[in-house]
Amino acid sequence: MIPSIRIGPVEYQVREVDDLHFVNDEGRKAFLHGDIRWGESDIRVSNDNSEQVKICTLWHEAVHGILHNAGQEHTEEVVIALGYGLVQLIRDNPALI
Repeated sequence: MIPSIRIGPVEYQVREVDDLHFVNDEGRKAFLHGDIRWGESDIRVSNDNSEQVKICTLWHEAVHGILHNAGQEHTEEVVIALGYGLVQLIRDNPALI
């Protein structure tokens, strides 16, 4: 995993962490693959995931960061589609890089 990622003017530290979860509206513990914390300038990725899922998660959180910086409201479904879609687009078309 890369140590940091720059999204706009902010460099986020990327950290692999144990037990990444939140308590949902029903009071149950729900697992997260990752999250981005704006104030702390860090992205946390669950170390329980495979390397492929970690990469997709990092892209997912980067999309959140891009949309957040642009002041765009967005749904989790849009971010999921873009995160996974961009990884696949780049893998299938390396000449784009």
